[in-house]
Amino acid sequence: GCLTLRPAAAPSGRSGRFASIEVNGNKLSREQELHHLDCVLFGRSTSFYVFLQHASAEEVDERLRASRADMEDWDGRITQPLVDKILGEARSKDPAEVKLAREYCDLLRGQNRDSEGELMLRAFMCQARRARVKVDEANELTRCVRPSSGLHFELAAQAPVLSYGFYRCANLPELCVRLVRRAAVRKVMAQLKKQNLIQAAVRSFLPAKSESISSDYQLLSTWTLPKFYARLEMMYEVRQNQLDDPSIKLEKLDKWKDPWAECGVAEVEALQEEHRLQIEDLRDRNRKRETEIQEAAQQQLQRLQEELKAANAELLRRNDKPRELEAEGRPTPPGFNGAQAPGLVARCLELGKANKALLESLCV
Repeated sequence: GCLTLRPAAAPSGRSGRFASIEVNGNKLSREQELHHLDCVLFGRSTSFYVFLQHASAEEVDERLRASRADMEDWDGRITQPLVDKILGEARSKDPAEVKLAREYCDLLRGQNRDSEGELMLRAFMCQARRARVKVDEANELTRCVRPSSGLHFELAAQAPVLSYGFYRCANLPELCVRLVRRAAVRKVMAQLKKQNLIQAAVRSFLPAKSESISSDYQLLSTWTLPKFYARLEMMYEVRQNQLDDPSIKLEKLDKWKDPWAECGVAEVEALQEEHRLQIEDLRDRNRKRETEIQEAAQQQLQRLQEELKAANAELLRRNDKPRELEAEGRPTPPGFNGAQAPGLVARCLELGKANKALLESLCV
């Protein structure tokens, strides 16, 4: 006799759709005869080997090694260089991190053994490699533009709780980027001194040459890849503006145009409130300035009015002096120049015009 396997119709009821079954890596769409030591994969991760006769331990071990060899080769090359690029320079030099990464890749491959899942896993790894390059670029731009901010980007993966990934994405996680703020060693030391926790915290500090403490950082936001790529373009624009005009102080960017800032609902409300307070402060300053100008104008008007009144009194006195002397039959005293009267009249007219102009400016 012979052993055959036929895929059943998919539960969706669509014509031409069958259950996901592969035999030795080939999709099964019709009844097929199975042979000794064939590998049958049901779904994405459940696999069986066919035994039609007795097999020695050497034969089974050779068949399993052949399956593992097929998984080790990825697009014609081993996976370790690709894993190192995704980990980054620092993590790829840590043997513990490399070991965890290989185990993680093995788990993902174990969940995606069929051809479709393998294709999606390859796409995921390539996407992670490209994202790593972009994250490194963002960190380099941050060091150039905002060297003292302590901001740092981390490539991360998110998945449902107690799961490797999302079912709709071949049980693969979704890539994201975390923005964190690292605290400098001297700042953390000052804070710990205030809290009298120096002795308890010594063990948690890194070597003196390190710029930051990995255990002391603040998570600011988590971005999807599309959002991160959009912010990266804005970072390049900020860097270009800095190169074009080095006098620009980029440490204090406009909060509405800061590519490192996270503007959610609460942040927008806070910015609006800050903007409202700034407008009120400007209005108060403007009202105070207007009051000072009005007081100064009133004082100047009062001074002009007093000067005009004094000039009119002097003019009247000088005009009445000759008549009084003439009525008394006495001569005009020496030094009296009646020609000065027109000049005083002209001065009174100028003061009157200045008074009128000042009143009109106050009314406006």
